[in-house]
Amino acid sequence: MSYKTFLANLARCASVMGVVGAMAAPLAAEPLALPLALKRVLLSSGGVGYFEYEAQVEGAAELTLEAPSSQMDDILKSLIVYDEVGAVNHITLPGKESLDQIFRDLPFGATALNSTVELLNALQGAEVEIKGGSALRGRLLKVTAETALLPNNLGSTVRHRVAVMTPQGLQQAILEEVETLRFADPTLQEQLQKALAAVSEHRAHHRRTLHLQVKGDGKRVVRAGYVVEAPLWKTSYRLNLGASPQPDAPARSRLQGWALLENMSGQDWDGVELTLASGNPVTFRQALYQAYFVKRPEVPIEVLGRVLPRLDTGTVALQPAPAPPAPVAAMAPREEAEQQMSAAESRGGRAFGKNMYAADEAASTAQPEPAASQEGVEQVLFAVPAPVSVKNGYAVMLPIADRAVPTLRVSLYQPETQERHPLASVQLTNDTATSLPPGAITIYERASYLGDGRLSALPVGDKRLVSFAVDTKIDVNKNDEQTSAVSKGKIGGGMFYATRMDTTTTTYRIKSLHPDDRLLWIEHPHQGDWKLVAPDPATVELTPAGYRIPQVLKKNAEASLPVVFQYAQEEVLALTDLSADQIMAYASSSQLDEPLKQAFAQLGEARGQIDRLKKEIEQLEQQRQALFKDQERLRENLARVPANSDLGKRYLKTLDTQENTLEASQVSLQSKNAELEKLRQQFEQKVQALTL
Repeated sequence: MSYKTFLANLARCASVMGVVGAMAAPLAAEPLALPLALKRVLLSSGGVGYFEYEAQVEGAAELTLEAPSSQMDDILKSLIVYDEVGAVNHITLPGKESLDQIFRDLPFGATALNSTVELLNALQGAEVEIKGGSALRGRLLKVTAETALLPNNLGSTVRHRVAVMTPQGLQQAILEEVETLRFADPTLQEQLQKALAAVSEHRAHHRRTLHLQVKGDGKRVVRAGYVVEAPLWKTSYRLNLGASPQPDAPARSRLQGWALLENMSGQDWDGVELTLASGNPVTFRQALYQAYFVKRPEVPIEVLGRVLPRLDTGTVALQPAPAPPAPVAAMAPREEAEQQMSAAESRGGRAFGKNMYAADEAASTAQPEPAASQEGVEQVLFAVPAPVSVKNGYAVMLPIADRAVPTLRVSLYQPETQERHPLASVQLTNDTATSLPPGAITIYERASYLGDGRLSALPVGDKRLVSFAVDTKIDVNKNDEQTSAVSKGKIGGGMFYATRMDTTTTTYRIKSLHPDDRLLWIEHPHQGDWKLVAPDPATVELTPAGYRIPQVLKKNAEASLPVVFQYAQEEVLALTDLSADQIMAYASSSQLDEPLKQAFAQLGEARGQIDRLKKEIEQLEQQRQALFKDQERLRENLARVPANSDLGKRYLKTLDTQENTLEASQVSLQSKNAELEKLRQQFEQKVQALTL
């Protein structure tokens, strides 16, 4: 039975989920135990695997399923049983600590079974019956070791003396000479048998056996499956490139996909139906195979005032429950799924390998029989057409795809990857019926190896670019320039509302040494909120990292590609805060209209008068400060010379001249400040009255 047929039957089966208990009660009549055989395996890229077993049964039966104890948590979480006409009674398995629990209830511990001496000493006081050598019946006292010499000086040996308290008194027997030692208490004898059976069942401590009790009439097939941790299966591809007549036209190339998987399930796979699932399911583990105890508070015993709780009779919902959903339709059988496969998928596995390289049969690759693929909502299934046998611990490679896909040869320039040369790349288009999982891909061109790349998950109808080598025959250099200018504006209320346009231009200079035309894709980084102006945005693709700009390079030629971005930002400037040079820069701007430029020219002339007068006032202030400083020097010198000396008279004359100069400069300074204030008021009035 194929896996798809199994999925179709699975929806139609009357399935019952078995309730797993650590110590369930056995059936009244013990049915014959039948082992479940592994028949189907589904490996998911989510790191888990679905393993399905089955067995032929008739009537009521007990089925056994053995698995590693490390998988018990997953098995208890996901185990499901399918019986078309019967039902599951219950499922039992040894508890995680069941051996300790068994010995906890016995009058002896597990170490007592290490030897007969330890067991007998652990059961002091038990009534025993001994036959052989000595016939004794009484209560066991103790077993002691003693050393006995062998005859003929052959050395010594250790033997054990059993002391038994009988009605006649204390008697002894040599344990090594005893033929039979039986416990008179049947309960103790049964406990000993139980302990030995538990030890036998737990001998393989890393494995557990589940016992499934099913009931029903007639012959039928019972299936049981579970989901456990499994190694990820890996995908790798081989792409044999086809030739294209044009550099920007795709060609048909052959793509082979292979899956590598390992059997680490703890058992051999012998002719199982194998399916590989590519998806991203939610998976987790839960420690179900672990006993948990709720810590309860301890309260004192009440002697008086005890309360008898009222008997609970159940509850009903406060609001009516919603109607149950309609039953899900059964999944299509394998025959219907195969009819849904695309024509491209069918050609990929049969005629494609013969026709693609008809002119060069020696270059054609072998034609594997790929897995039948089926697109689902959450994942893609690859059903291996033939039964698979893999020993535990071994790996196997299986073909999962053999398709003809459109490919486009591209030289991809990624400056962060290779600053000078582009990467030789190929773009794959998935025009088939099912998606392709991610994996490594090896690129060939007929019999030549070109390089390795990585293919991310490729959904139906999507494209992926794979880079596999450095294209040293194309050289790329780039130069960046940035400018900023006011593109438009208006004046009102003494403010200038301007739109400033920042422009960045990256010029790519490209030289190709290829003997044929080539398609170059330049990946230019994102510019945030900047707008792409050139080249035409309609020809550019957007990637998560940037813009992808195409350019067809002629053979043995050079080319130049400017990439221009612009960013417009609004500015609000107070005209009174602008200098004459700033105002005249707006007056000479080629981006502003003529009335606005003339207004700036007039404002610039007025602002120039103010700036020139301010400069004159500053110079006059500097001259006055210099005179003040020189007067301080003269007064210090005058204090050091005689009062009527010639040098003193000279200092006094210089001070008098400087005082006259300071008085004149003070008058000029007051006049200029008054004139400056008048010009400022006139400028502000002109600015406030200006509206354009």
